[in-house]
Amino acid sequence: MKEDQPPSHFPDLLALQEFPSVSSPSSLCHSDDRLYVSINKPFKPFPLSRSVYGGHFLAQSLHAASLSIAQSFPGLFVVAHSLHANFLARSSSESPFLYVVSTVQTGNRFLVRLVRVYQYPAEQFDLAQIASASPLFIATISFKTPEPSAQLFFSQSSIPSTSLPDEWHHIPPRPPILASPSKAIPHPDADHPGILAWAADNNYRPHKHAIDVRRVPMTTNPDAFSHRRSFHYYKAISHFVSRPSEDPNLHLCAHAYVSDRNSLFVSADLIGKRNSLAFAASLSHSIVFYPPPIAPAAAADEDWCVMETSTSRSGDGRLSYNGRLYDARGFMIAEFMQDGLAIFSSNL
Repeated sequence: MKEDQPPSHFPDLLALQEFPSVSSPSSLCHSDDRLYVSINKPFKPFPLSRSVYGGHFLAQSLHAASLSIAQSFPGLFVVAHSLHANFLARSSSESPFLYVVSTVQTGNRFLVRLVRVYQYPAEQFDLAQIASASPLFIATISFKTPEPSAQLFFSQSSIPSTSLPDEWHHIPPRPPILASPSKAIPHPDADHPGILAWAADNNYRPHKHAIDVRRVPMTTNPDAFSHRRSFHYYKAISHFVSRPSEDPNLHLCAHAYVSDRNSLFVSADLIGKRNSLAFAASLSHSIVFYPPPIAPAAAADEDWCVMETSTSRSGDGRLSYNGRLYDARGFMIAEFMQDGLAIFSSNL
C-alpha cells in the first residue's frame, strides 16, 4: 500500500490497480473475470475496531464493477441502480484487498456484476493461496442504461420535516437546503459513549475523513421508535476531477460510502439503547439508486447532501438501519437498508 494513512481525497481512497488477466480458469476466478487490487489504505472507524469501515467495501466494490464495464465496453454509458452486499468476515487495514469482478448478465438494458473481495498479506500475492480462502465481502451490483426522457415519470416521498426542530425545516423539499452547515455537528466515525470516552482518555484524534459528515442536533423526537429519524449532511472534502455527467458511478460510490456511516450506532440511539450497545457488526446492506428527474445528477463533492435514517426493527440479536439520501435540490438519490448484529448489555 502506498500510504500509511488513508487519503483524504475520495477518488484516491478508492483507487484500484488492475491485476493481469488470468490465462486459465481456477477456483478463484474465470478467464473473463477482471481482478483489481486496492492501492491505498482504507479507514478503520477507530483503533479498537475489529475491521475496516464497511462503507469502504460498498464504495470500492461499486467502483471495481464500474471499471470492469468501462474497460470491457468502452463508450457504453450505464449507471448503477442497485447494490446488494453481505459482510462475511473481518478485514484488516494493513493489507491490500483483491476485487474479483465476474459477469452475471450483460443485456440490452441491464448489466449485472458479482464482486468478491479477498485479502492477502501485503508482502506477497499468490492467487493459489487466495483461492483457498473465503471472501470477506460479496456484492451483486446492477447497472442500467438511461431511459429515454420521453418515458420518464417522477414521484417520491419527501423528508418528514415534522421530526425536525423548527430551525431545520429547510431540509428538502423546502429550499434552501441549508440554514448553515456550521450548525451541524461533525459526526465521529463511531458515535458510542464508550468509544468516545476511550478516544478522550487516550487523546486519540481520528484521521481526516474523505467525506465530511455532520449530524443535525435533534431537540425533540417522536415517542414511537418507528417514527424517529436522524439527519446528517455530507459532502466530499475535495473536488473530484470528473463531474456526475462524465462519471456518475464515481459520485454514486461516495453516496454508497456514506450509507454505512455509524449505521447501527445510530439505530441503537434511536431506540434508546445507545449506552447499552456492547457489540455491533454489519451483516448485509442493500442500496437502490435513483437518477434525478432533472439534470445534473447529484454531485457528492459540490453540494451538501442529506441522509435521513431510521430503524424499523430490533430483536433476536439483530438491528435494522434504514435510510434515504437526498441531493441539495431535494431529489432522492438512493434508499438503503442494513441488517446488523447487535448485542446489548443487560446492565445498562
